[in-house]
Amino acid sequence: MKEKRRLNTATLEKNAIWYFKNVRVISASYPQASLVAEGLLDFERILSQTSFNKLGKGSQMMIDEDYKSSKIPKFPRSTVGKDRYEEKYQVAAHEARFDLALRIARISRDIVSAKEARWSAVVKYELFGNLIRSSRQEEGLRIVDTKRNVEKVRIEEEDVWEHGRRCLRRTAPPNAPPLTAPKADLYIALPIFSKDFTATGFHKDDCIKNFTQDNLTRLEKSKNGNLISNPITPMLDTLKDITEKHLVCFPSTVVEIKHHKVNQSEIRKCYAQAANASATALSMLGRLSHLSIPSHAVGEIQPVVAFTFIGNKFRVWVTHIVTKCDASNTSKMLFEYEMCCIFKGDLKSVWDTLRLCCIIERVHHWTVRHFRPWVSSCLSRWRWAVSEDINHKMTWIGKLADLKKKDDNLSSKEDQLLRGDYLELYEEVSDEDKNTDDDEDPDSDEDSDSDEDGELEYEPSDEGGISLSEEESAIETEEDIELDVSPTIRFTPPRRGASRQDRSEGDAKDSPSRSKATPTRVTPHRNAKMVSPEAPAKTRAPLPTSKSDSLTLPIRKSKSHARSHSTGNINDL
Repeated sequence: MKEKRRLNTATLEKNAIWYFKNVRVISASYPQASLVAEGLLDFERILSQTSFNKLGKGSQMMIDEDYKSSKIPKFPRSTVGKDRYEEKYQVAAHEARFDLALRIARISRDIVSAKEARWSAVVKYELFGNLIRSSRQEEGLRIVDTKRNVEKVRIEEEDVWEHGRRCLRRTAPPNAPPLTAPKADLYIALPIFSKDFTATGFHKDDCIKNFTQDNLTRLEKSKNGNLISNPITPMLDTLKDITEKHLVCFPSTVVEIKHHKVNQSEIRKCYAQAANASATALSMLGRLSHLSIPSHAVGEIQPVVAFTFIGNKFRVWVTHIVTKCDASNTSKMLFEYEMCCIFKGDLKSVWDTLRLCCIIERVHHWTVRHFRPWVSSCLSRWRWAVSEDINHKMTWIGKLADLKKKDDNLSSKEDQLLRGDYLELYEEVSDEDKNTDDDEDPDSDEDSDSDEDGELEYEPSDEGGISLSEEESAIETEEDIELDVSPTIRFTPPRRGASRQDRSEGDAKDSPSRSKATPTRVTPHRNAKMVSPEAPAKTRAPLPTSKSDSLTLPIRKSKSHARSHSTGNINDL
């Protein structure tokens, strides 16, 4: 006889799921959850001066004391134009959001009947109304531009996550009692593109291809790891297509609603329902990240956002995975989950409702810009692993140790031959240089430094130009260097094995028409051809690399580095 499914706080804890209703700050040890919480609670410059004047005295005093950065700076009439000011601070968008919050607060004050449908209408058609309308307008479209596709989300309500419950069951302790299948009042998920979706151009990119029905169906096969992407129904490759309303995958946000007169047990049940749905969505993400994130880095797995409404009282939660480990007596991966409250308020307060509207907008931004790309990257890794497993090419992702140079000695024969050629050439050139240096005049040591690199000498003439010195009046070149600039500088190329005086006398003999005592004045001409000095005949070969020449970057080791950095593989699942 199957054990009866239950849902309460005690059952959640036995399944390693906890929730904390007091507002708290998420630890930086879970970077993704901390990042999402910080981003959702960003309330800077969301209140114009016109909207601020419409608030009550109590709200104004609280904003002036604790939320000064939430106010948009006043319009400086003397510096910029009004159009530029409104565009810079998006005044129109902020005032439209304030009007929405004002309307929701008035509706909430008018609700008296203790019926959940009343509050469901406020949440679905007012708070999430714009998001629902925009998402459902895209449902019937098949060929649209890529930008609209990657920004699409699906918002559905009251679907039973029976398939997702199986994924959560895999990560629960072996003796944990079974939980009921989640049935969220509202949830946000990523869309699945049906089989008749026409892919052209950038639609063939991973950000689109990973979310097609064919790809997710292939990954869900048992031989490919049995990935669970759809929380409602299995992605079966049969003649019977999945209905349009079930083409959703990887939920990112869940919403639970109760009316304002429920008792404490119903309030705890509402929190338990949100925790159950959030943990179910997280179990799907945890399995998805098995090939991309190692077990000790569970903080890099994306969290799930939850909203709970007890009438006009609401809370915003962030659920994340705390630990991930492998059971000793089974091959199951065990997860522990925490749902932390990061914000709470009252829909009857305009200021609280305004901040809640900002949070909902940022949830959509996070789902499209952060959550979806992360899911797509994990799906790409899964797809590559399945392809490698089918083709029997076990080329899993590498490790840092694979790139670290282990030995300075060259191992391959080609590298050894190449290094031997360098050494032989270096020794040959060194012997020739040594013989040449023995023939040099020892008196020329004091001028050796300048002779090695050549020399530039000039001195001003009486007429304001530049004339060469007496020693450098003659240069061994094919013709004089004539430039269309003044002053003019003449370059003396070096000659190995001769002093400066010897070279000057030799050059004077080769050019008897030039006087040693009388410097030659250079006459500038336009478009003259410049003759480069002749390059030395012998060049020194490059030296072989040694251990001292190589740079090894130290890698700081911590306790986490002592663990294995390798991710999982398909065979583990």
